Amino acid sequence: MQGIDIIRGQLKVDDSIHLERASEMGRVVCVEDDDFLKLAAQVKEHAGIIKGVQNRHSIGDWVRYLRLVHAVYDADELWNDVFFVFRVD
Repeated sequence: MQGIDIIRGQLKVDDSIHLERASEMGRVVCVEDDDFLKLAAQVKEHAGIIKGVQNRHSIGDWVRYLRLVHAVYDADELWNDVFFVFRVD
């Protein structure tokens, strides 16, 4: 099993460019921005979106959830899907 590899997107870049670039790289986008849910419904294809809620999910929540997703799913299973962060204790 490979580890989790994270890169950070650039600030002030349009959300559609973030999603397109991530998909080209085969990377899932992790966001708190609701606009990505609308964008996911509009684009043909994306590598996956993991959506959290600002001020509700701690960094620890994100880390635990991403580790769980990484352990359960293959990258191919995340394509064109949206997952919602929940608390994993």
